[in-house]
Amino acid sequence: MKNEYEIMKSKFYFINLSFSNLIDDLDLGHDYVHLNKLFHIISNFSLISEERNIFMQKLEINLNNKFKNLMNEVDGKLLEMKKYLQENQIDTIITTGPPHSLHLIGLQLKKELNITWLADFRDPWTTIGYHKQLKLSSWAAKKHKALEKEVMNTCDQLLVTSPTTKTEFEAITSKPIEVITNGYDVEKVIKKPLDEKFTLAHIGSFLSARNPRILWKALKELTKEN
Repeated sequence: MKNEYEIMKSKFYFINLSFSNLIDDLDLGHDYVHLNKLFHIISNFSLISEERNIFMQKLEINLNNKFKNLMNEVDGKLLEMKKYLQENQIDTIITTGPPHSLHLIGLQLKKELNITWLADFRDPWTTIGYHKQLKLSSWAAKKHKALEKEVMNTCDQLLVTSPTTKTEFEAITSKPIEVITNGYDVEKVIKKPLDEKFTLAHIGSFLSARNPRILWKALKELTKEN
């Protein structure tokens, strides 16, 4: 029968395997899911202090390397884009988010080339539904707010998908804001005939926090009745 130390060692081995896979897949630009998984693994296993320190050192080294590689990649892409924009005499760019990190590229290009920049927000930034799930530190939360404000006040034009978002952004910036709703098309679409009895449509995504259980129960009761 394994003693407690051997059990902890086997758990630590499992964490190392999970750690390696998660770090390889981690996208620090906008993918917070893997980080949540990673820290969930840490919290679910009680490691002896020595093993915990080793693990956290590995985590710090790998995340630092990942971040440095990401910054180098962004710098490289910026140089490529600057060259392309200048060679092709392009004077207007559009960035679209999420991921809102793309707006930071637009911000830098605007600063360096002074070109016309349209920032398209398909969703809000710091008030997006899953923002609280990021579990940011107070410093990181303030940084997001500061970057959001800088982007909105540096671009030449903002595009949003709803009047609600437009009103929200108007409290942050005086830049012009236009609403282009999701599903907008300049071409006229012929309306298709609806079902005679009942038609139900949802245009969008069903995220974990958007599961209308009451609706499913009501529909289930209706189908039983008819």
